Amino acid sequence: MPQLQPLKNPAPRHDAYVLISVGPNENTGGVVGPPDEEGFLAAIGNPAYYYPFLALRAYYLATRDANDGGKGNGLPDFDWRARVRQGEGKQMAYPGEPELALLPDGSPGAGPMIYNPGQ
Repeated sequence: MPQLQPLKNPAPRHDAYVLISVGPNENTGGVVGPPDEEGFLAAIGNPAYYYPFLALRAYYLATRDANDGGKGNGLPDFDWRARVRQGEGKQMAYPGEPELALLPDGSPGAGPMIYNPGQ
């Protein structure tokens, strides 16, 4: 993991949020939580920024829409409903980049439940 530039101040407020819950598989598929906690802490350099970076990572993953070469199709890639009911968990949804169908933890699971009030 590359070293991140140190922040002078964490953001005083955020203007968006998502709610993430475990899906039927009783986990978040890596959307919440760093892939490598020790590496993540080492990369951010300051333990005070652990939660803000982790929250931004979770928000990005919860809202990621990488279909159609990054243009998106309006469906969050890791949401349980989109993965199970609308095909976001299938490799054919990402032509030329089938690895994008995997959850952040590397599994092909169903994913977490995600609610995005901005969508």
